[in-house]
Amino acid sequence: MTNTVRFPLYYNTCKDLMHSCRDPSVGKPIGNNTRLYHDDDHYYVELHGNRIMEIHPRCWVLYDGGWQSVTTKMRLNRYTPYSIVVRQIQGGWYIRRHDNKDKEFFSGMTIPCCP
Repeated sequence: MTNTVRFPLYYNTCKDLMHSCRDPSVGKPIGNNTRLYHDDDHYYVELHGNRIMEIHPRCWVLYDGGWQSVTTKMRLNRYTPYSIVVRQIQGGWYIRRHDNKDKEFFSGMTIPCCP
């Protein structure tokens, strides 16, 4: 059974999770069809083999993995800090941060760790 991670992923959190990984080449299972991997200078999350998020020491990079699905949005909301929310408004995706302003989501957008 997969140990589901239900908290935001920060760089150091990812580092700790990967220490418990049996085989880093196949990633650390963190949810249903969701795995955490380590690359040279960052960590990344894949859902069904599609990259949906990168975790860098000072930022997150968010992707839709080619699918703006409910599951992708749910994983992004689960693994980003609680002050960052991916929402859907009239069929489009938006990011809401601590300032309560919606910005249109685009795959590859960078979110700084600090406001």
